[in-house]
Amino acid sequence: MQARFWGRSKTSTPVYIVFEEGNSPHAAELSKQITLTPDWKEYRLPFKTTKDHTEVRANFCLKAGIQPGEMEVSDVHLDDLGPAS
Repeated sequence: MQARFWGRSKTSTPVYIVFEEGNSPHAAELSKQITLTPDWKEYRLPFKTTKDHTEVRANFCLKAGIQPGEMEVSDVHLDDLGPAS
């Protein structure tokens, strides 16, 4: 799997990118803090998932509000890169 998006922040705001189980206990398979830069940049975060999420729901989110600031994000994708090796 891969999370990818374009982002920027004039205030260099940190955000978390999270992919987790949709049901309790919401175990995270990706939880990465990124500090956005003032210039547009593409972020790519490959990760392995241990579950087949066709039957088990999942949450994919960008969590902001870690500190005050402003940010812009665009073109957010979650890509299936095939079976984990």
